[in-house]
Amino acid sequence: MRRRALAIVSLLLAGCAGPSAGVPTWVTWSAQDLPARVDAVVFADGTRIDRVGRMTLGSWSAGFGSQAPIAEWQPNAAGNRIIKVQELRCHNAIVGEVRCDLLLNQPRSGAPGCGFDIYAPQALYAVVTCPTTLELQR
Repeated sequence: MRRRALAIVSLLLAGCAGPSAGVPTWVTWSAQDLPARVDAVVFADGTRIDRVGRMTLGSWSAGFGSQAPIAEWQPNAAGNRIIKVQELRCHNAIVGEVRCDLLLNQPRSGAPGCGFDIYAPQALYAVVTCPTTLELQR
């Protein structure tokens, strides 16, 4: 009886995890899901970029500006899923505040890759671990 109960609990837990457990939510989106305003960008380590939270990128930090950023689908010839979160703001003690975008790239095969385009006087690209979730305004 105990073994059967454990088997049922295991099946229930597996069902709650769902087939996409561990897969970032944005990986399954298509052009029909976007554009949309973003309420938050959430990373596996608990980092959250939103109206209050910022992410540190070396000597830079990334966060929201006065308006919520916009996530847009970026078409490409290679067939990759690319989502650009536009209108973020990046800050550096020397340069000040500049526009930055978060690029989320899911190639046809292989692991996703993500990074920030920072539009400073010398353009920068900061590679980051991909977020697990983009919380969109609906």
